[in-house]
Amino acid sequence: MSSIKLNNERGDMMHREHIRAMDFLIFIPIGIQAITFILAFEQSLVLTLVSLLQFGLMVVYYIYLSNIRNRFELTITQEDQFFDRQFEEIKQQLGNKSLHISHFLNQKNSIDTIRHLFSHTRMIYSKRIKVDEKTSLSVDLLLLTEAGIYVIHFMDARFIINGHFQDDLIQVQYSGNQYIHMVNPLSDIYPLNQYLINALNVEPSAIKRVLVIHNDSYVKGMESLNDYQEIVKMDDVSSKMKEFVLSSDTVFSNDQVNQLYKILENQIID
Repeated sequence: MSSIKLNNERGDMMHREHIRAMDFLIFIPIGIQAITFILAFEQSLVLTLVSLLQFGLMVVYYIYLSNIRNRFELTITQEDQFFDRQFEEIKQQLGNKSLHISHFLNQKNSIDTIRHLFSHTRMIYSKRIKVDEKTSLSVDLLLLTEAGIYVIHFMDARFIINGHFQDDLIQVQYSGNQYIHMVNPLSDIYPLNQYLINALNVEPSAIKRVLVIHNDSYVKGMESLNDYQEIVKMDDVSSKMKEFVLSSDTVFSNDQVNQLYKILENQIID
């Protein structure tokens, strides 16, 4: 920033020097013009020579002024282009931030909607849980409630998800011929689910696994979901999750919820 400022100051000084030179040049023809009127009464030869000199200086002035104008217009154009690029970069950054904020608010609204379905909850959101000295597991959203333990994953991009949701792997297709296989987050073998089963000493069916997906995503294989598995789109979170919670046959008391949370509390990594 300091070098840019220094260059700008040097440019301003050069412009001021050019303007002073222009002023000096315009004063010379004016002075010569005054002398011309005085000498016009004496010698026509002198008048002719002086007029020629005046004409020559005016031509030089015009050329010099044209060069200065061209330089000035070039400088203004370059500055306009520079600030246009800066403005576009700022708009792009604001656009990205706006998208991030919008995504955050949508996810926050979904979380609030889900929490309000329960009378008593303990929540772990966007944290990591320490398994041992070398291993930790990421948590999108984990709710310990009177209706079970809800492990909720957010898949925000647009995908086609295909698989038998009791299998260990599912297929995620993200373009016409591009797809990957990933560990099924709804299965028992998924690391977070497996950790909770062992650490909390609960039945696998007590851990309710949920995928919250992009509204434009498409899921094949929904018929293979079990009673403790659900996939919902962002716009359907309120109605689908309400049905899912009401269908739960798991019942925990408030004390049990608090005890389960205490087991995990010391393992939470900020």
